[in-house]
Amino acid sequence: MLQLLALAPLLLPQVPAPQPLRLVSLPPEVSAGVIARLELDVASNDGRVLPRLATEIVADGTDLLRLRRAGIPHRVLIDDLIAHYQSRLVSGADMAPALGAWLTPAFASGSMGGYYTFAELEGVLNQMAAAYPALMTAPTSIGPTIEGRQQWMVKISDNPNLDEDEPEARFDAMHHAREPGSMQATLWFMLFLLEEYGSDPLATYLVNERELYFVPCVNPDGYVFNQAQNPGGGGLWRKNRRNNGGSFGVDPNRNYDAEWGYDDVGSSPSASSETYRGPAPASEPEIANMQAFIDARDFKTAVTVHSYSNLWLYPLSY
Repeated sequence: MLQLLALAPLLLPQVPAPQPLRLVSLPPEVSAGVIARLELDVASNDGRVLPRLATEIVADGTDLLRLRRAGIPHRVLIDDLIAHYQSRLVSGADMAPALGAWLTPAFASGSMGGYYTFAELEGVLNQMAAAYPALMTAPTSIGPTIEGRQQWMVKISDNPNLDEDEPEARFDAMHHAREPGSMQATLWFMLFLLEEYGSDPLATYLVNERELYFVPCVNPDGYVFNQAQNPGGGGLWRKNRRNNGGSFGVDPNRNYDAEWGYDDVGSSPSASSETYRGPAPASEPEIANMQAFIDARDFKTAVTVHSYSNLWLYPLSY
C-alpha cells in the first residue's frame, strides 16, 4: 500500500503568483509554422485538422506583444483564463456521483474544485485497492519524477496479481499538468470496472478477458506546481518541472524517443516553449519510466487520455 501520504515530497513549492493568461483567437490564415515560430501555446484546433477554423491560443503579455510586433490580427476571447476556469469549478457537495461516492474524498469532491490533488489521488488508489483486492493491485511505482514523486500504476483484472495469457491494455492520463479532467475520466473508468463487475456485461467481460494497466498521473510534479499556484483549481501549468536554466519544464508528451525532434512544428527545440521536447529523447525521468514500463509489457491497446480540443487522435500522428 502507499506510504507517501505520511512523507514529505508533496510539500508545495513556494512560487510567485502566476501572470494573467488570456484565451486569444487567431484567424485561419495564420499558419502552423508561424504559430510554432512565435512559440504560441495552442489551446484548440491548430489549423491543420480543420483549416477553416480559427486557432485559439493561451497567451500571456509577452505573447500578445509578439503578435502585435508580427502584425498578426488577434482577438481576446477571455481576458483572465484562470479565473474563467475557476468560475466553472463545481463543488462535490453539489454533485451526486454515480460511482465513487464511497471514496474519501468522494469522486468529484477533490480539493481542487472537485478534482483530486495528487495526495488525494494516492489515497483514493489505496482505497480502491483495499476495497477490491480481488480485482485491483495495490499501487506500484514505475519510477520517481525529477522532484522525487512517484508515478503510480495499478492493474485491474480478474486475477490482478497473476500474469495471465490475456491481451494487455494501457491507460494513462495527465501528461500535461493542466488537464486533471483526464485523470478524473480515467478514475471514472476504473471505478466503472470495479463497481459494475459482475452486473454490467461490458465491465465483467473486460475484467475477465483483459489485463488493464493504469497510470492516472504521468506528470505529478507539474500538477503539484499547479496546486501551489492555484490551490482551489484552475491552474494552467502544462509541462514537468525540469530546471532549464532560465525557464522550467519539458512537455512530457513530446519527449518520447519515437520520432523525437521530427520537426519544429509538432514540438519545439526552445526551452521556453510549451511544447519543448527536451534536450534528448526520453531525457525526462517521467518518460524514461513510462518507456521502460511499456517495453516490459505487451500492450495490444493503449489509450493516453488528455482534455484538449475535443479530438480523438490515432497513430501515427507525429
